[in-house]
Amino acid sequence: MPTRRIIMAFAIGILLSSCAPKIPEIPKDAGVVMDLPLNANEKINKDWWQNFNDNDLMFLIEKARDYNSDVQISKTHIQEALAALKVARSTLFPSVSLSANPQYTQNTLTPLFGFKAPVGALDPALNISYDFDFFGKNANERKSKLYQTQAIIAQTYATQLNIDSIVASTYINLLALKDHLKLLQDTLKTRKIQLEISTDKASVGYTSGYDNQQAKIQYEATKSQIAPVQLAIIKTQNALEELTGVRSKDLKTAQSLALINQPSLPKDIPSSILRHRPDIAYAEFALAASSATLAKARANFLPSFNLIANIGAFMVTSFTGVSAIIPVGALGTSILAPIFEGGRLKGEFAIANAKRDEAAYTYKKIVLNALKEIRDAQASIEWTKKQQTSLDNEYQAARKTLEYAKDRYESGYSSYLEVVDAERSLLELEVEIIDLKATYIQSLINLYHALGSGFDTARVKIPNSKKK
Repeated sequence: MPTRRIIMAFAIGILLSSCAPKIPEIPKDAGVVMDLPLNANEKINKDWWQNFNDNDLMFLIEKARDYNSDVQISKTHIQEALAALKVARSTLFPSVSLSANPQYTQNTLTPLFGFKAPVGALDPALNISYDFDFFGKNANERKSKLYQTQAIIAQTYATQLNIDSIVASTYINLLALKDHLKLLQDTLKTRKIQLEISTDKASVGYTSGYDNQQAKIQYEATKSQIAPVQLAIIKTQNALEELTGVRSKDLKTAQSLALINQPSLPKDIPSSILRHRPDIAYAEFALAASSATLAKARANFLPSFNLIANIGAFMVTSFTGVSAIIPVGALGTSILAPIFEGGRLKGEFAIANAKRDEAAYTYKKIVLNALKEIRDAQASIEWTKKQQTSLDNEYQAARKTLEYAKDRYESGYSSYLEVVDAERSLLELEVEIIDLKATYIQSLINLYHALGSGFDTARVKIPNSKKK
């Protein structure tokens, strides 16, 4: 008889499985086709900032990794995900509980059972239950939690990479501002000397008052540019303090952008880019997790089989010393099959399917964005190099123009205004050269970031992880 019941239970399960919905395929338009060279697999140093050969930058990035709030928050997300995974893995084992219900009885019916004194009763029992999970409901839940945990770990790497890039970019911006400040301060000293000479000449009638006023305007115009740069430096230092925890007064930097090494990077996009971007790894694991959740939603349509066992005793004791112990125990199975849920299971399945498709499209979006970021950074590097060459030529021409303007003014062929214009143009070019140098280094940082900074999906590991 028990064998027939078990066979009947399995037959019912098979019959109900035909009523479960079929899992749809991932939409075809969620796929990504990339035309990448197979031989461009240059490895990127995961500590890419070391390539700039700046110890102060290295120090700040290491500090940010320990101090930054975003990194710390992402680490708590990992702990939360690991705890959720531990809960999901508990379904691998039977549930065991111990129960005991002590009772104390004294009433008019007590003598009927042979006791003349109050009666105490206790029925301790060991209860065991286990879900066989024939249709993979619990297994897919464990898979989902495992992939979610891996996704969060990959997201933590992405957060860390983002913070590394922000610190490096902010540091380079600070160096550029300091170069601006030094240039303006040096120019102001020159303008002051020119103003003093012009004032002396005007006092003896060698030059006109107009030329003297032009020299004064040049001096004041240069002086007025210093305060905004100083304010920008303070704000940038505050930003670094927020990122790294290093106080502005203790912040150390290189003396100039010129001291920053400019490493070479691969010209072609590596064909292994899918393994080098933590955000792509995150999207990949998130898609796997949503697929497992969808499989679990389908398994909810199917019956669950549980083994139930309990072992115990019923003990009765009176205060006169009379006692009775009756051993008890039971072993059986339970089958729970959904018959009518008012559309709940279908709704949950539809939600899980929509989230799976959303994860697929998100994966596509992240991959396409990664390719765009790489190409944008490469284009920026190439464009900046060309512009640097043109700007250097323009700068040399501007220096000669200033020399000619001074000679013409000293010879009386032109007014001092021509010298003023030449000096203003030269100063603007010098500022532009600093900005362009910073832009080039920023483009290198962006390319390191876009290439994933040496990240590998294989680094996303969970101790004792078993996909069951």
